[in-house]
Amino acid sequence: MDGYAIFGDPWEQWKVWLNWDPFHHADGLRDTPVYLASGDGTPGPLDGPDPEPHIPGTEKWVALAGPGVVSVTEAVCAEETRMLSGRLTSMRAPVTTHVYPGTHTGTYGYRELRHALPMLLAALHDRPRR
Repeated sequence: MDGYAIFGDPWEQWKVWLNWDPFHHADGLRDTPVYLASGDGTPGPLDGPDPEPHIPGTEKWVALAGPGVVSVTEAVCAEETRMLSGRLTSMRAPVTTHVYPGTHTGTYGYRELRHALPMLLAALHDRPRR
């Protein structure tokens, strides 16, 4: 997967990245139900025997990460999820957060969609009609 495909190079197009960063636009989510989920980077119940493919250049980051972390990318996502959740919670925004043992592999996305679906359907049902 090309990490530059959606928003471009994060250094050269940093303003584009900030424009799409929900942390910087949290005020706009104040009245929107939000479900945040992320693995914590440690092997979880839905990971196979090799939970994360080797990503060249991340060896030092994995070594510096907490004990048991095999996916430094997902560990960073977990921290960002916690930060956004904290910001939304401080604004009394309707946020549900689930940080779980796991990586970016397996069927975590399907599981989290099943967890989030009741909240999403309720938000659609309660939405004012135009």
